[in-house]
Amino acid sequence: MTARWIWRSEGGPSPVNTFTWFRAVVTLDEVPVDSSLRFGADSTAQLWLNGHAFRRKVTRFHEPRLRTEQVDVTALLKVGSNIVTVLHHNWGPITTFQRTQNVHAGLYLESSWLLSDESWRWRAAEEFGNEEAQFLGLADAAPRIRFPLRWNARAAHDPRRDSTIAVEEESGWAPVAVVENGPWPSEPAVVETPAQRESDQRPLSILAAGRATRAIDPDERSPSMLAASRLSPDSGMASDADSLLDGQPVAIAGLGGETRYITVDFGPPMPGYPFF
Repeated sequence: MTARWIWRSEGGPSPVNTFTWFRAVVTLDEVPVDSSLRFGADSTAQLWLNGHAFRRKVTRFHEPRLRTEQVDVTALLKVGSNIVTVLHHNWGPITTFQRTQNVHAGLYLESSWLLSDESWRWRAAEEFGNEEAQFLGLADAAPRIRFPLRWNARAAHDPRRDSTIAVEEESGWAPVAVVENGPWPSEPAVVETPAQRESDQRPLSILAAGRATRAIDPDERSPSMLAASRLSPDSGMASDADSLLDGQPVAIAGLGGETRYITVDFGPPMPGYPFF
C-alpha cells in the first residue's frame, strides 16, 4: 500500500480561497514504534490528531517540487480509534514570488499507520467564506497570497476538536477522489529545513479600541472593513482591553452586524504568520 494524493470528489481542481475538511479514522491494536507522519498539502493545511493541533500550515513550495514535513505524533496516538482531521486551504491559481501557480489542490499523508487514499472523507468548510478579493502588495499593487478571513460562528461545530465521532456526525462527509497524474511528485521527499515553530506573543500596549461604522456602500469592495469605516474610539473599551497585556481574556460585546476593533502594539517586528 502506498499513499496517494487526494482531493474533493466534486468541484474544480484549483478553487480560489476555498476551505475543505478532510478526515480519517484509524483503529490501532498497538501504537507503532515509528509513529512519524509525513504531511504535505497544496496550497496549505492544518493537521490535527484526536483534537490536538500538530501543524497550522505547511512549507511554501514550487508545486512540481513539493515536499512534506515530518512530524512525530507518538504522544497522541492511542490504542483504539484515532481521528485525523485536516483543514485544507486552497489559494487558487495565484503566482507570486513565493510560489508557482496552483494547478491542482491536493493533500498527502504517509506513515506506517496512516495513508491518504480513497478511504478518507471530505466536506466543504462552508463556515469559512471564500471571498476572492486579495490583499495587494505595495509594489505595483502585486497580488499576495492573503485573503480576508470570514468565519461564521453560527456554523456547525469545528471538527478539529473532535476526539470521538458519533454516527450522526458522519452525515455530510463524502468519499475523496484520488488525484491521478497530479503536478506534484508522486512520493514527495521530506523537506530538509525544520518545520515552522509557534510561540505565544502578547501585546506591549493597547493603542485604540472602539466601534466602526461602515462609511461607504457595503457592496463596494474595500481592502478592509476598518479602512472603509468611520471609527468611534471608546476609552472604556480600551481600558478593558488592557487585560490582554497580562495574558487575560477580554470580552467584546455587541449586536449582530456591528463592528468592534482593538488595535494592539506588539513592539518589535515579528516575521511570520499570526493566528488567533
